[in-house]
Amino acid sequence: MPNVVSIDALRGFTLEAKSKSEYISLLNAMTRSNAALATFLGDKVYGLLAITKDGRDLIPYPNYALSAEEVCTMTTAAIIAASADLDIICYAASSPRRVLPSWVPEWTRKLPSQNMTWENAGRQDLYNATGKSQGSEYLRIPHTGEFLNSGLVLKVRGCVIDVVNGLGAVDLDNINPSKVDELTNYGLIQPDPERNRSQYGSETGIFRALWMSLVLGERDDQLGGSDFLNSLYVTQASDGNAIAENVNIIFAAWYSINKKFEIHGRTLSHWFRVSTADSTRPERDMDDLTGEELTFLDKINLATLYKRLLFTHEGYIGLAPNETWKGDKVCLLLGCRVPVVLRERTKGGFEVVGEVYMHGIMKGEALTEENFQKLEDFCIH
Repeated sequence: MPNVVSIDALRGFTLEAKSKSEYISLLNAMTRSNAALATFLGDKVYGLLAITKDGRDLIPYPNYALSAEEVCTMTTAAIIAASADLDIICYAASSPRRVLPSWVPEWTRKLPSQNMTWENAGRQDLYNATGKSQGSEYLRIPHTGEFLNSGLVLKVRGCVIDVVNGLGAVDLDNINPSKVDELTNYGLIQPDPERNRSQYGSETGIFRALWMSLVLGERDDQLGGSDFLNSLYVTQASDGNAIAENVNIIFAAWYSINKKFEIHGRTLSHWFRVSTADSTRPERDMDDLTGEELTFLDKINLATLYKRLLFTHEGYIGLAPNETWKGDKVCLLLGCRVPVVLRERTKGGFEVVGEVYMHGIMKGEALTEENFQKLEDFCIH
């Protein structure tokens, strides 16, 4: 049934676009129909060529002599070459079992459901880490790299913004059992105490960076966060040890394993307790929460399923892929609207770990003259 539903939805969207003379792109179609099934997995790409505006230009004819993995690599490379856009690499999921290059999404498998690049597709102002605003429009610096080693290595330009210093714990109950053994560093990893810089000034600024990170920046940064504070209060009755009876279980479990994570020398429970302290406010359960508060909690639940808390050497706060390790590099790559975590390989070069939300650099703030001077080439395998 999911196969029929996704294809039917795609057909309806395509017909609507056709009526407006606006066919969707191959990338858009692949992300929308990713959960569909196919006897030959390569047909999850080939089957969309005729109904997309750029499919035949990117891949003129299906080649059934290629394996499904080769189809994925060829398609990703074609989209990058034609668009000078690297956002597509953020659909790739890190895994030691991968046979594809780390920059190639596995179009033949189900992609992660919480993806910042997908959220940004229709809202160019949400994330634009390698662009600048000009009036009401955002300008993006395009990708200017090349392909090496018979198309298996992607050479890109970018710069290292920071290094991962500490990581929150991953709630293994929400991880696919087949992937649990791949998360070799899933526990709480405290930051080095001697590195305690802050990018956010006051305690208010630090807390704003924290709650904005937990919803991947999908709120007005000028909000005081009162809706979040009220909903969060429900999850930490009695100093966070007793959980209100009807509170959302996913977030309660995540909070319980992360409340000792240190940010600027203070635990997460400290930051939440200070910011929600109000002895006059009665405790509430889920039935009392407003729609706005419930939406806020839902966004946190989704974000923390596939990402973990991040604290960097330079004092940035954010959410990084569950597969991130301490010492990984947070980089800006020209042509990619969101920062990515890269890991150095023992044999040379880098691999993509995944996209990252790092509060304070998501709208081009890190595109300083100093960082432009640090641009370098990254060979991604």
